[in-house]
Amino acid sequence: MLLSYLEIEVRMLVYEFIPNGTLLDYINDQNEESPLTWDLQLRIATEVAGALSYLHSAASIAIYHRDIKSTNILLDEKFRAKVSDFGISRSISIDKTHLTTTVQGTFGYLDPEFFQSNQFTEKSDVYSFGVVLDELLTGKKSILLGKSNGGGSLTAYFRLTMKENRLYDILDVRVVKEGGKEEILAFANIPKRCLYLNGSSRPTMKEVVTELDGIRMSNGTTTTVKQSYNKVEYATEDDITGPWEATSTSTSSFHRTMDIQPLLLDKSSILYHTLQLMLEIATEIAGTLSYLHSAPSIAIYHRDIKSANILLDDKFRAKVSDFGISRSISVIKLT
Repeated sequence: MLLSYLEIEVRMLVYEFIPNGTLLDYINDQNEESPLTWDLQLRIATEVAGALSYLHSAASIAIYHRDIKSTNILLDEKFRAKVSDFGISRSISIDKTHLTTTVQGTFGYLDPEFFQSNQFTEKSDVYSFGVVLDELLTGKKSILLGKSNGGGSLTAYFRLTMKENRLYDILDVRVVKEGGKEEILAFANIPKRCLYLNGSSRPTMKEVVTELDGIRMSNGTTTTVKQSYNKVEYATEDDITGPWEATSTSTSSFHRTMDIQPLLLDKSSILYHTLQLMLEIATEIAGTLSYLHSAPSIAIYHRDIKSANILLDDKFRAKVSDFGISRSISVIKLT
């Protein structure tokens, strides 16, 4: 995660120090003192899902990561998850549903549908995330070595055990010991659907976040997860120049949005009567402002947050707009 750029006698890029390495470092760790408890696994899964949900739907320009895997999930000093490596990521405008591109990614995490069609969708990231959940559940890597019922593929082995109703044959010992049966089955049902061969049948990342939050609630842990979004460095075919483009509303999609203010005053509107939608909108706005304030290496102060500057797209997803008087400030000045 790029924190700042120092222009001194020797120019330097300053990155955040990640003391606890990658998620893969803790998978298949049989040490009883391993910090990767069941509760921590739930939290990490929820944080990663939240980051992907933000990339897919909270920003006005969607971003497909295209290489979600356990080695690209970093853990900071408090074991908070950071999604990293946006080297082959791509942005996509709101009116498109897929990218047609050459097959890139990591074997074991690649969406089979993408591999066959060369069309990458948000559901391709969902598939890769499903593999990561399999790794968390089983303590095994995505490619199995030696004899296995999956012929070398963890996903195939996982699907087989789910189909034959013998999930507990493949679960990590610590998961069985610390997790409740209903929690484990609910958790396992998420990668089961994420790994559907038909991409359209897979859940969205937003739906995954909701389900993981529900499991954490039943487990007695908080459902409020502080997202830690990396600064999104990605190759793009679009001409994005401003530091806050990821959260602003482009003119090409403006006709799809509406001002939130009239809906707050109209007692006949869907927003006025739907508490759940109001909560989702508030959460999306808060997430965007949190990203602007703390996730980029250059913090951004909006300076004109008001209901008239909150736009809603065709699915009532909130977009923070009007950065006319916004200002950026380096992280050095903040400290």
